[in-house]
Amino acid sequence: KILLYLGRINEKKGLDILIKSYPFVFERIKNISLLIIGPDNDNYSSVLKKLLFLMDSEISKNIVFDKKVSRSNIKSYFTQSDLFILPSHTENFGMTVIESIYFGAPTLISKNVDIYNDLEKMNLIKVIQELKPQILANSIFDSLNDQILKKRVKEFGKSKINSMYSWDKISYDINNLTDKYFNL
Repeated sequence: KILLYLGRINEKKGLDILIKSYPFVFERIKNISLLIIGPDNDNYSSVLKKLLFLMDSEISKNIVFDKKVSRSNIKSYFTQSDLFILPSHTENFGMTVIESIYFGAPTLISKNVDIYNDLEKMNLIKVIQELKPQILANSIFDSLNDQILKKRVKEFGKSKINSMYSWDKISYDINNLTDKYFNL
C-alpha cells in the first residue's frame, strides 16, 4: 500500500503529524509506504527527517522523500497511491486535493483545508477530525478500508471536480455573483 503526500514541504502542511502517525499505521499494516513528494520550503525536510531518526529503522525505511516531480508525472503518483493525505494546519484552497480526486485517489484531508466542506458533502473525501498522530493514524486506517469511498472517487471524482471547479463553472459563478451585487 502507498500513502501519498504531494505538495510543498512546509511546516503548515502538518507533515510532522503525518510522520508521527506512520508508526501507528505500520503497526497495523506492514506492507505500507509513505511517499512525501514536493519542493522543500525553508529546508523543512531536514526537520522532518530528524523525526525519522527517532523511529525504529524498520519503520522509517518505508518513508520516502522526493523533490518536486514534473507535471507530467503527477497523474501516475495519484493513480498508483492507495490514499492521498493532506493534514494541513491551514490551506486556502488545496489544488492537490482537487487533483487527487480528479485522478481517482481516495483522499483524506484536515478540516483546515477550506474546500473540505463541499467535498465532504459530496462524499468524495474523508476528514481528519483532529490533528494528532493517533487520530490521524486511525483516520488513515479507516480510509484505506473504505471501499465505498474508493469506488465513489474512481467512478464520480473526475465528473464532480469538473462540475465544481472547471473554468466554465468558475466563470459562471463569478458572473452570477457580479450580477447579484450590481443588480441590487
